[in-house]
Amino acid sequence: MNRKIQLLFAILLFTISTVYSQNQIGEITGGAPTITIDQTSLKSAFNAAYYIATGDSANFNNVSIVLNGGTDHYAYLLLFTNSAGLRAAFGVNAIGSILYVEDQTTCTTTACSWEANGCVPKTNGGCTLCSNSGLCTKTVTSGSMLGF
Repeated sequence: MNRKIQLLFAILLFTISTVYSQNQIGEITGGAPTITIDQTSLKSAFNAAYYIATGDSANFNNVSIVLNGGTDHYAYLLLFTNSAGLRAAFGVNAIGSILYVEDQTTCTTTACSWEANGCVPKTNGGCTLCSNSGLCTKTVTSGSMLGF
């Protein structure tokens, strides 16, 4: 019986590590979140997926991971921004020092892109509101928006 439990546990661990490794976006180094995959490829994949999902060629030219606050928010956010002030935010989970992105839902805004907690993904699948009641658009896809 113990052998069966050990085998089941090993399969479960393998499955979890395989799923998470597909969405690994970065790590926490020296207390700061860092993107560890190629940023040019990441921006290119997101720009293409965003265009397919919305029909808008937004040309996101910057990507970063930032610490997030709030009780119903993710600990970190993956942010894409462009020169027109458009910001798209993905939720990022930390398991130990490794960062994993939830890459099928994004919250996008120009109305409150300067707000730390305005129009960002919530852990329940929604987006937070802009404090100025500005537009916040939630986009959900059936596959990765980041090329994973």
